[in-house]
Amino acid sequence: MSALAFEVITHQLFAIYFLGWDFGFQYFFFALASYISLGDYHDKKTSLFLVSLTFIALLVSYWIQSNTSATYVVPSFIKESLHLLNLCSAFIITTTAPMVFSFSSVQQNRRLQHESNTDTLTQLLNRKRASELIQYTADNTRATPNEFTIIIGDIDDFKHVNDTYGHQFGDLVLIGTAKIIQETLRETDTKARWGGEEFLFLLPNTTSKDAAIVI
Repeated sequence: MSALAFEVITHQLFAIYFLGWDFGFQYFFFALASYISLGDYHDKKTSLFLVSLTFIALLVSYWIQSNTSATYVVPSFIKESLHLLNLCSAFIITTTAPMVFSFSSVQQNRRLQHESNTDTLTQLLNRKRASELIQYTADNTRATPNEFTIIIGDIDDFKHVNDTYGHQFGDLVLIGTAKIIQETLRETDTKARWGGEEFLFLLPNTTSKDAAIVI
């Protein structure tokens, strides 16, 4: 981003020096400032520095057009066309930058939320998220006549599998088991890795009798 900012500033200053303000190159300073302000900087001082630099460049460009004459004389229709083009381009950049960064931020938040709620190996929900859903379901069920069922199960002799074939093979067993669970249980059921080789199933609106049929 820093290299891009320096490049844009340099190009616009040279363009203004040779052609003047009538072509609208100064509008890109506002677009650049908007883009920088919305950027994801770990060090906010960098963002402040680049915005300040852009503002200084705008003042310098104003001084250039006030104290120098354009080096090249360009026909008026080209001047007006380029001015309109630069104005529209800068407007598009300024208005679309917030949308782009907003979309990127939403996607990143979703990814982080998914990672915080998901077991890395099996891609089932993790224990923390399952506990939250159990509490949420219990709170909602108190006000309704509906029932829910919680089932916890594990893989028999899993320690023997690890000791005999190694932990990598054991991971494959866990992944395969998780896949079977995903394909077998209902879409509305919560499937989670409770810990180690243990799995938890939360079945909403399901009695213990009906749960035996589902499983």
